[in-house]
Parts: sequence; C-alpha cells; structure tokens
Amino acid sequence: MVLLEELHVLSARAGQAWRDGGWKALAGRSACYVSGRVGALGLRRNEYRVAELRLDGIDIPSVTCPFEGLRVFRVTRTAQLDELVAQGCADLRRYVAGAERFLRAGAWAYVAYVGSTIAHVTWVALTCRSKQALDSLPYGVRESGKEAVLSRVLTMREYRGMGVGKYVTAWLLRDLSREGVVTMRCAVERRNTASWALYERLGARELMTIRVVRLFGRVLFSDSSAACDATGTSPMAGEPPSEKAQE
Repeated sequence: MVLLEELHVLSARAGQAWRDGGWKALAGRSACYVSGRVGALGLRRNEYRVAELRLDGIDIPSVTCPFEGLRVFRVTRTAQLDELVAQGCADLRRYVAGAERFLRAGAWAYVAYVGSTIAHVTWVALTCRSKQALDSLPYGVRESGKEAVLSRVLTMREYRGMGVGKYVTAWLLRDLSREGVVTMRCAVERRNTASWALYERLGARELMTIRVVRLFGRVLFSDSSAACDATGTSPMAGEPPSEKAQE
C-alpha cells in the first residue's frame, strides 16, 4: 500500500512539473527527488527538539497573507477532499503519500491552496491513533488533555521562502484554539532554526530532545532526554495508546 501511495504521489508531481515548465522543470525536480531518496537510503542520524506551546492565554499573532489567492482549508474527512476536487482543486491524496490513511486514522490536514494548486500542508493529530499514523517519534498526545501534535509539515518547492508556512501555522493555531485545544506539541529538526524561532516567539518551551538513527528510512534506534520544568520534574510525553488506538 505504501509503495502504491508513493507511486501515485510521484506521478502527480511529475505531471505538475511538466505543466509548470516542460522537460526542463521535470528534469530538475526529478534530480532533486532522486537525490533526496538516495540520501534517505543511507544510515542517517537526526536530532529533534519537541516544542510545547500553551494556546490558552497567549496572543496568537495575525500574519498577513503573503500573496493574493492563498486559501487555507481544514480537512478532517476524505469526503471533504472529494468536495475540493469537485471544485477543481488539486487532490491532496495525489501529492502526499498516505493522506487518505492519515485522515481515516483521525488526523486533520490544514491545506493551503493557491488557486487550484497545493502550496502547503500541515498535519495535526488529536488522538494517540492519529499520532502513531503520522510519525513514530517517542512523544505523544494526551487525549484527555485537549492536546494536539503538529507533524509532517510540507511546503511545495515553488512556494518555499514566501512565508506560506508561517501564515498557515498562525491560521491553524487560531483554529485549534477555537476548537478548545489548550496545548500544542511538535518535533522540530535541530537544524531547522527558523521554525524553532517561530515557536519560541509564540512562547513555546523545549519539552524534550529526541535522537533517531534510521537505515533505509526505517528507525533502528531512538532515545530521548526530557527537559525539566521549574520544579525539576520531567513532563509527561503523552499517554500510552488505548486499546482502540492499537487496533
């Protein structure tokens, strides 16, 4: 299933590259894709910092829309994707491998469109089951604590560096706050200093550091070290999954 999802995504992106710039665009993006996939096949060590942000009592800044025609949708069901496609929008399932599987697990997708083109997507988990579907990093979400986890943030190459991610992040934080979410967590790769600075400006604290070793894209080893709060106590990383989440 995962291989078929990857092939669908690859086909869609190749078609978009062809429409954007013919052979030149297709060749350039194919080279970037192959380089990234080859790099992912080797032995890789990544380090992440987990940010925790309290949404109650903070002033989430209003970010100016970076350009005209940018629209953000919160997608929680596959039927919503079908409605967007019927309106002429690009199908998220053809651009993000596993999109339908994530939605069926209960994850939410915040999708930014420019016209009919997907510019950005951020996934949000509000349950243990949806968190496990999105990523396997060893931190979680307390379902009883009105918490959310941000994961799998993707800005399409042609829209990077334009402020789209910052705008969508502010948009979804306000939306989650209106839905009653009081705590947001996300894992940020240590070298991604721009994203970490954004969360710090909002008042996020470092919850823990996670180190992961992967081979051929599969996790061989992971460990974490929790930060301590003012009392010297390590905060919980999340609840163990319920029986329903393990089904």
